[in-house]
Amino acid sequence: MYAIRLCAPLLALVWVTTITGCQSPPPAAEAAPAAVANTPEAQLRSLDNQIALNSRDYALYLDRSRLYYAMDSIPQALKDADQAVALFRDGPNVHYWRGFLAFATGDTVRAMEAYNRAELLGTDEAEVFYQRGQIFFFRGEYGKASRDYLAATELDSLQPIYVFAQGYLAEKQGDTKTALRKYLDALKIDTTFDKALARLHDVYLYQKGSPQEAMKYNQRLLEAHPLHPLGHFNLGSEYLRQALMMGGSAQENERRTLINQAVSEFTISVARDPNFDQAWYTRGYCYYLGEKLDEAMRDFEKTLSINPDFAQAHHMIGSIYAYSGDYRSALGYLRRAAELNPASRDFREKAEEVSALVQ
Repeated sequence: MYAIRLCAPLLALVWVTTITGCQSPPPAAEAAPAAVANTPEAQLRSLDNQIALNSRDYALYLDRSRLYYAMDSIPQALKDADQAVALFRDGPNVHYWRGFLAFATGDTVRAMEAYNRAELLGTDEAEVFYQRGQIFFFRGEYGKASRDYLAATELDSLQPIYVFAQGYLAEKQGDTKTALRKYLDALKIDTTFDKALARLHDVYLYQKGSPQEAMKYNQRLLEAHPLHPLGHFNLGSEYLRQALMMGGSAQENERRTLINQAVSEFTISVARDPNFDQAWYTRGYCYYLGEKLDEAMRDFEKTLSINPDFAQAHHMIGSIYAYSGDYRSALGYLRRAAELNPASRDFREKAEEVSALVQ
């Protein structure tokens, strides 16, 4: 049996924005029902008609760009955003929106140019600073990220994500005390804010070694968001942690019960987030502990289909093949695990052990 290291994945920071389309009523002659008139397609037709009548109104292009974005028509959204910028080069809001679309499509260079221009024009849009702070954060320019997160908070103190971002940055820099304070400040703004609750769980579990305090925040997360995939993952991980601490035949029934409870929680996680590789892997590990090797193999293979570089999944598939006597199949997976995690002595020794059997 091989040891497992449970690590909840870090939450990726995301931006918050509200996209609203044009809500113009249909022409009276059409007399369309309200439910039909307010569909995105109806709004798009209305904007098309308005632009045909006034092709120099930048605001119409901006509205249509937002609507295209909401409809997941990104190329059209970009085209209209560029037209809005061309018509109103001194408009901070059009530069913000063009920057947002650039950031959403991964063009951080274009996004940075647009955000800088929006700031120069005197924008009061907090998202300009938050999103630019995101770019600085992922570049590792933490001082600039901190400055922009603070500017976003000063412009809009009611968005918990801005305060959360300051906490996450502090945690990244090893300042746990400030991180905890900022996460709690975010919860003062929104008591159900899932990112703050999830990070508080992780800080108390992995950094402070306090599972009981960690699970208090996870319970709050599940109370506010009953089907949250990370909340159920955390609960399943706690059941598994308790099961792994048990020993002796007298506790075997209780141990199996806890493992089954963990499987149930991980099943909810992957149902709610099919790309949650850590949840697939850990459910597979539970099956492995319960000697359900076929089920374990399927979950480990699913993990690799999502994340081909998941070292532990390679190791576990190799271990199952080795257990069944298929050493040649095992060796490729075990060697790959050792390549992906060269610091793991267990991975390296297992690969060497199976290699000797193949030769």
